[in-house]
Amino acid sequence: MKILVVGGGIAGSASAYWLNDMGHEVVLVDGAPAIPSGGYLIQLDRTAQSLLTEMGAGAMVDSMSVPAPQVSVRGPRQPRFELRTPGFRLARRSDLVGAVLRHTAERVPLQLGRELVGIEQDADHVTARFRDGGNEDFDLLVGADGLRSTVRRQILGPDDRLVYENGRTNVWIDVPGLSDHGDAAVLTGNEYVAQVFPYPNADRSLVVASTFTGSSRPDVEVLRHGAVALLRQHGPDFAHLADAAVEADAETIRLTRFAQVRAPRWHNGRVVLVGDAAHCVDPLSGLGAHAGLLGAQLLTTQLTRSADLGRGLHRYEREMKPFVKLAQFTTAALVEGTTPHNLRHRISSVASFLKATAHAIPAAVDAWRHRSLTTGVAPAAA
Repeated sequence: MKILVVGGGIAGSASAYWLNDMGHEVVLVDGAPAIPSGGYLIQLDRTAQSLLTEMGAGAMVDSMSVPAPQVSVRGPRQPRFELRTPGFRLARRSDLVGAVLRHTAERVPLQLGRELVGIEQDADHVTARFRDGGNEDFDLLVGADGLRSTVRRQILGPDDRLVYENGRTNVWIDVPGLSDHGDAAVLTGNEYVAQVFPYPNADRSLVVASTFTGSSRPDVEVLRHGAVALLRQHGPDFAHLADAAVEADAETIRLTRFAQVRAPRWHNGRVVLVGDAAHCVDPLSGLGAHAGLLGAQLLTTQLTRSADLGRGLHRYEREMKPFVKLAQFTTAALVEGTTPHNLRHRISSVASFLKATAHAIPAAVDAWRHRSLTTGVAPAAA
């Protein structure tokens, strides 16, 4: 098949790599004018590392990431405990994403600065229309263009029906120095929750704090003040990070809304979604690389196993959704439970937890059934 992949992130690069590896004619486009660099952090669990290694990017992972630090979880009225993530690694997000994109571009034609603006399709092909006025026909279009996906809006409708937001805002503050205990931390208190993580091979830390702001426009200085107060509440280990957050240039502070893509379906005709475009869990979950890579490989596997395009897309979605729903409801429950604004929010977090529990068994069964996916793309069925 002639396939267009839209989006040069982890999911898009992996989709283009594996689809090309299966013999398809693949083109990869991204609206950005250049390959990214720098950025915040990306977590790679063992599954993500294994899948990147299968792409031939294992050495890249080793050189660009470091073992994830131990995480101490601290609350104002609870004993401190340690959260261990054996085998996990951390990297600069855009550095790694850019390196994986360059790796894929050694095999797949890459067109940067090519922005998709429209899609038309019939039973035989899908036409991609670009901002530069060009258009081209394909057998399949893969949308890997992130949380605010153009492809998703084209095939499923506006974001307000597909993206779940719970009124929480995340404030991202990049500061010099490390916490005095040297590891990462999750801090709770004062209706805020914060993650503090050291950057790989650098004397810098990332502070990400979340709180409820509702539908109102969040104020950078109010959220900065809340993050600083939470750091100070947890004592001298974080005092100098609090001081650094006070001094941080407001222009460098980023605000994001908690958001999850909860679309009822991920494909329509000859167009399919992968990664955050299909099922964003939220950047704070640490599951983006795992979900994007696994989804890209599962899509390729199901297209290879089925001679019928629609059946392959349906199987990809059916097999991936239990894991996604478990991850989404668990993440929402944790965020909502640690940043309650009133009784209704506490009830909402319990509801999310119950939904996560309801999806735990099918997700576990799905993981068992497709364990072979972490060891390679399955060959076509005879």
